[in-house]
Amino acid sequence: MDVAYAQDQISSYSLFHNPSDGLYEDAFESAWDKGYLPRRRSYSHNVNHLAAVLRDTQQRGHHTRWVVHSQGAIIFSKAVRLASQIYGGSFACHKVSVHGSGASIFSLRQACQLAGIEVVAVRNNPFDPVPNVFGCSGLLGSGLARSLLCVGLVAGNNPLASPHTLPFLGLRTYYHQLKASGNHVRAGVVKGYLVIDEFRSGYGPVGHAAAKVASSRVGQAVAKVVNVAGALGL
Repeated sequence: MDVAYAQDQISSYSLFHNPSDGLYEDAFESAWDKGYLPRRRSYSHNVNHLAAVLRDTQQRGHHTRWVVHSQGAIIFSKAVRLASQIYGGSFACHKVSVHGSGASIFSLRQACQLAGIEVVAVRNNPFDPVPNVFGCSGLLGSGLARSLLCVGLVAGNNPLASPHTLPFLGLRTYYHQLKASGNHVRAGVVKGYLVIDEFRSGYGPVGHAAAKVASSRVGQAVAKVVNVAGALGL
């Protein structure tokens, strides 16, 4: 909340928590709500319950700021769509900030736009396999290579090194997180992308074109690092 709504000085909040049942169970729930499973006729209980909550708070005129993370982004996106289908009308009392999204950002933005919900911010680490792969934001090229590089960190037990657990505060911050956690090989790759990103931002279209060429080369380097890191058990 401190990162998502830093200017609002929020002192208390309610937690809409979906406990993890393990990788396979969570993946099944996510696939169910996304409609990937055959003969699915309804959403999960979580989606139905949240849709009712969205309607109730809207009817009471209670302005609500949401922070959704990982599978929570899938639940929120589908709940907004379901609430719009069942109840109709505007849900403009709500705002949402998205972190490490397991949902397609395009689909989530579309659902929120139709419901009148403001998407305040999207914070996805470009090295996070959850938005890149499960959220379908980076399935090709360097996005997939970045995901392969850090997938072990998401499954590990060090939240500082994981690109998915903590709020994404920028590539420079994540670079320092990796160094502080002893992941120097991966930190070196992140630094390469950081240089490219800053070059692109500082030199406009020319920088963007040059960064695109450099990015493909760094992507090739990432693939090599993935192989080395795997061999070393990093």
